[in-house]
Amino acid sequence: MSISSFGIRAAISVKARTLSGTLMTNELFRTLLACATVGEIAVCLSGVSGYGDVFGDAHPETLHRSDLEARLYLVPFARMLPFLHYADPVRRRILLSWKARFDGDVIKRVLRFVQAQGGEREILGRMVAKVPLTSVDGERLLSAESIEDVLAALSGSPFHEVLKEPLRRMRRQGETLFSAEMAIDTSVIDALTASFAPLGGEEKRQLLLLLGTRADLLSMYWIYRAKRFFGLSPEEIIGRLLRLRYRAPFRLLSALARAESPDSFRSLIESSHYASVFSTIPAKRNEIEEMALEASMYRLIRNTACRVRDSGTPGIHVVLAWLVLLEIEILDIITIIEDVRYRLDRASARRFLSRDIEAEVNPA
Repeated sequence: MSISSFGIRAAISVKARTLSGTLMTNELFRTLLACATVGEIAVCLSGVSGYGDVFGDAHPETLHRSDLEARLYLVPFARMLPFLHYADPVRRRILLSWKARFDGDVIKRVLRFVQAQGGEREILGRMVAKVPLTSVDGERLLSAESIEDVLAALSGSPFHEVLKEPLRRMRRQGETLFSAEMAIDTSVIDALTASFAPLGGEEKRQLLLLLGTRADLLSMYWIYRAKRFFGLSPEEIIGRLLRLRYRAPFRLLSALARAESPDSFRSLIESSHYASVFSTIPAKRNEIEEMALEASMYRLIRNTACRVRDSGTPGIHVVLAWLVLLEIEILDIITIIEDVRYRLDRASARRFLSRDIEAEVNPA
């Protein structure tokens, strides 16, 4: 007997809400902030629910930073996989479309290895062994030594067509990987948007809130970076805009792409729904303020995910909200790891987290 659509939505929602209860508390984050070394952070995490199996047979205290971060990065994707057994075809496609971000990130890392003529492929290989790629030949991709090898490995996948022109232009003109990476992200998010088109009602509205907010922020941030750091033309920026828009209409995004000065860009931002998020845009290039801007974006995404998770309506949106919260939790952990690595003070670390460690009482 097949399970009804409501039964499926109820089952996956209950499971996701139960798992959401294992998210780290602020008290645990305070413990991480008190750690003096990466090894101490790893040992602490090894005793936290949901993270113990990250380490396998490895000794947490001896893990290199890059290995630890790679293991943490895999957690949301690995913990999503069991939901594929519960989901019906439509919701299974949504989960696989969300998981395609992992495939895209692996492609980005290989491209960086090729461009830099080096990199930690062994760690990347272990990641792919644990969470196999869905639409790409992982073994062939990981062995790529040139742009041509990457494109050959992607043949037949959705990524081949979207990357063909950006990569060839990069090779001819000596450009950075920004346009190619933007093309990967656009392809993944557009496919995710298309995957939940068959849904309706509150389930779809909650997905639009969750994913639309993130898409708006990403589009505006892309435009900002494309103009300020990479000199992309307005036409190229507009051509790469995401199809999903929630409270950032095309006319706003187009105007941002065509803004002729930082002041006019800032003025447009201040009139948008996301003015408070982008209020920290630095007048001049400043790495610390750039990090603060990203943290501001993730705070809104996290708060939105909490709202969606707690909406009360069962559906796939509850699963994705939990996965987003888990992703952002891991980003916060990695922020602390990086602060320990560079010996920054803990007050600095708190500024770059998605949560207010001092003021917030309840966990996500």
